[in-house]
Amino acid sequence: MSVSNLLSCEPCRYRGLTSSAVKYCKSCQEQLCKDCVDFHKSFKVTRDHLLVNTEDQNFLKLCLNVENLRICKEHLNKQTEFYCLTHNAFLCSLCLLKSEQHRNCISEIVEIECVGKSLIGSKFTDTARGEFRNMIVSARHIVNGMTEAKDTTSKSVEAIKSEADALRRKVFEVLDEQIQKIVKKAATVNKENNDTYAKTIENLEKVIKEAEDNEKISETILQSGTPADVFRCLISVLQQMGDFKIETDQLSKGNYKKEIVTMVKSDLMKQLETHEKPLIDFHVRSSKITFCPAFPNGGIKNTTYCITE
Repeated sequence: MSVSNLLSCEPCRYRGLTSSAVKYCKSCQEQLCKDCVDFHKSFKVTRDHLLVNTEDQNFLKLCLNVENLRICKEHLNKQTEFYCLTHNAFLCSLCLLKSEQHRNCISEIVEIECVGKSLIGSKFTDTARGEFRNMIVSARHIVNGMTEAKDTTSKSVEAIKSEADALRRKVFEVLDEQIQKIVKKAATVNKENNDTYAKTIENLEKVIKEAEDNEKISETILQSGTPADVFRCLISVLQQMGDFKIETDQLSKGNYKKEIVTMVKSDLMKQLETHEKPLIDFHVRSSKITFCPAFPNGGIKNTTYCITE
């Protein structure tokens, strides 16, 4: 089937008519002209078929390009019949006769009909087909590689989240455990201090009470006693003062004031507060996805043709 047939209305061609297609029916897989589109929409069986604009079909791009190359760019009423290998340009017969640009390219100008015949079923055509397929496969490889990389990256992010959550729980567990130990140890120190303080205070209170009672008695003797009793009382007071001092010194010996101050933070905790360094991080591993060149260098120019008249 020629390229022109691919761009013409197929129902009309079946009836021996020629008309340009404007729509493509994806259900029937046929090209339709404007009149056939109207008929297509009027019949019940084809009314709901999906019609798209002919220019919207990607698979017709090559066909349209071939049709555009059929007409000479310099002489729009002429079809291209020759190809200049030097300038990679399609030429019509007028270009061949009148163009100054291609006057010196005679040895590099080939007749496209003859070249086309020699290319049909040739090794070059097979190579072009294979390389074109390889180019598509290579592009698909890139798509698959990027899709896989995208999925892998997404899974990696989820894995990082999971690991981060597990690490957070572990950190909190360790921190809670250490805090419980600190609080328990501080409570033990506090109880020991309180017990020591309570016992010492109790003994000191007894000594103080005894001293206060003796103070009252001595005050009475010093005010109303005989001179001899006053003397004896003063000597007794001095002795009691000595005993009081010795006893209070013994009770208070080694009992230093102790306070539980604010927690002492480790370097790690200070690092957390200042954000100087991250505790954990991640790295990105990259690999290049390359597109393999398909068509052999030189293209059609370096191909040997067998042209027959």
